[in-house]
Amino acid sequence: MKVTTKTGFSWDIDKEKLDSWEVVEFLSDVEDNQISAYKKLFMFLLGKKGYEELKKHCRGKKNYINAKRMDAELRDMIASAKEVKN
Repeated sequence: MKVTTKTGFSWDIDKEKLDSWEVVEFLSDVEDNQISAYKKLFMFLLGKKGYEELKKHCRGKKNYINAKRMDAELRDMIASAKEVKN
């Protein structure tokens, strides 16, 4: 399923992955402030190529990736997927 964020990042994500227990576990770890869970979740959902494309999309003018923007992109992807499913 194609998901698109508010900033225009678009990627195909396997619908079965979105409905998986692994995503629930990753999100639980994120909520528990286990920062490494973010990367694992992005890699699980997007794969290596998608993860690299997202980082490129989020890279700022000074060549840094803003952590808050990555978080917002993740939330937008999940929200976009819910909209597509409904």
